[in-house]
Amino acid sequence: MSLFHRRRKNADGSTTVSREWYFRFRGPEGILRTVPLFTDKSISQESSRKIERLVDAKRIGESPSAELTRWTEGCPDSLREKLGEWGILPASRISAGKHLKELLNDYTRHLVDKGRCARHTAQTVAMIGRIAAALKWRHVSDVQADAFADWIRDVAEQTSVRTANSYAVAVKGLLNWLVKRDVITKNPLSAVTRISEAGQEQVTRRALSDEEFAHLLRAADEGPGFRCMSGREWGLVFRLAATTGLRWNELRSLRRESFDLVQKTVFVEGKHAKNGKDACLPLVDAVATLIADYFRGAPSEAQVRAFPMPIGRDGAKVIRHYL
Repeated sequence: MSLFHRRRKNADGSTTVSREWYFRFRGPEGILRTVPLFTDKSISQESSRKIERLVDAKRIGESPSAELTRWTEGCPDSLREKLGEWGILPASRISAGKHLKELLNDYTRHLVDKGRCARHTAQTVAMIGRIAAALKWRHVSDVQADAFADWIRDVAEQTSVRTANSYAVAVKGLLNWLVKRDVITKNPLSAVTRISEAGQEQVTRRALSDEEFAHLLRAADEGPGFRCMSGREWGLVFRLAATTGLRWNELRSLRRESFDLVQKTVFVEGKHAKNGKDACLPLVDAVATLIADYFRGAPSEAQVRAFPMPIGRDGAKVIRHYL
């Protein structure tokens, strides 16, 4: 095993010496290998020792130590790929040097394959992206627990503890997935704990009382329009939500063809449902009649959205407006 500068004879008889150091060694199968390292000799010497230890580990069938694994995660992509090509590193370890954006794309596909709804996936990926941008993470080796802990404390002060903890859950999910895939050996944020919500102001959610719901319907039926829809349309949406349990996005996804007003049912596609499953729900007679009257009064094609509800999660704002 040797460390050397590569020399090349030029056509004019002169010799060109490489700037970087090269390392020649025998791989675990006994084949002589040569790999370029760095221009700095001391760094190259240290890297050559790491490679020798990786070869020894492979030869005797042991997994690389945590120290060696961290080194491979931070070494240049070209070197890591060569070590993987020669069988010195497991194929999964080669992914450790991918740009975080590439790993995030892989994680997105994993969430979709698991059946996570589009909204959950998009929110999770967006949160991880914001963290990576704020902390200048380009590779997994850039992830530092102390810097992340400081960042989520700032988020908690600027927004809420619950939001800060949501960011932590999102990015830890990615890192735990990388551990399971054997891309990294340990989640670097495992020691970062959730921020306690003790002493935080809590918003208590409750269902409307019968009197409050009756007032909401009267105010909508008799009141002005709000956010792209008439009061009458909101009254119909309120009644449909209360009698079927459909959520905002599920209601917004409905098209006229989603309703079977003969059988008095409404069909919700799984891609719009929180649980990711198709559902056919019964309609209360009175609500089915109101929907039929509404459709007759405003004829349109079957593929048109049933209700022109606004984009976004404005359900609470609409209810507060009419209450």
